[in-house]
Amino acid sequence: MRYFIYVVFASFLPILANAEGRTCPALAIKKSEINSIVERRQSTFKHCLACVDDQCTFKQWPAEGKEFEQACRLLFCAPTKMPRKMFINPKSAEEGGVFFTFGISKEGRVKDVKITDLVGEVTESEALQHIDNLFERRRYEPIEINGKRYELTGLRDGNNYRINWKTNVN
Repeated sequence: MRYFIYVVFASFLPILANAEGRTCPALAIKKSEINSIVERRQSTFKHCLACVDDQCTFKQWPAEGKEFEQACRLLFCAPTKMPRKMFINPKSAEEGGVFFTFGISKEGRVKDVKITDLVGEVTESEALQHIDNLFERRRYEPIEINGKRYELTGLRDGNNYRINWKTNVN
């Protein structure tokens, strides 16, 4: 089993490299890879997720198993569709950020978004607009094991950003 998970991790290393500080990878998986990932979920489900009824969270891995933890993240919460552009409100602070928790519904949609931290002079309404834009078109492959669908909870995301303003001088 360890070999299998390691092979999955190694083959998707470029995607996972962008996942630092996030629960889920930041880049969408290719449509051509979805069927393969869904098949691998069947054999890794009990190793990756801790579930009560239809609610799941990622299992905690020891430090020496972090590469397996990342493989689990790829298999169960890599997005299948991402927005084409990310919008940051130009009225927001020059430097700022928003961090939040969320879940993935049985249908593969984002749910239960809760802001955990605002950085800089970002207001809560600007943060919510940023999150709405981030998730507006993001989709995930639903988690279905042996005909039963599951939700994935306790996920986190967020980022700091910096806007460089250019002023026209006449």
